Amino acid sequence: MGVPQVIEPPEEYGCIKDLARMAWTGNPAVMSEVCGSAYLE
Repeated sequence: MGVPQVIEPPEEYGCIKDLARMAWTGNPAVMSEVCGSAYLE
């Protein structure tokens, strides 16, 4: 049996995904803010 395709990613994964997306914009300041706010909650 395989892993279900639809699965809720943990907050850490969401933060990393946002960081990866922000990295393409080339804005490290926003990247740190996104990750920081994600871990503060």
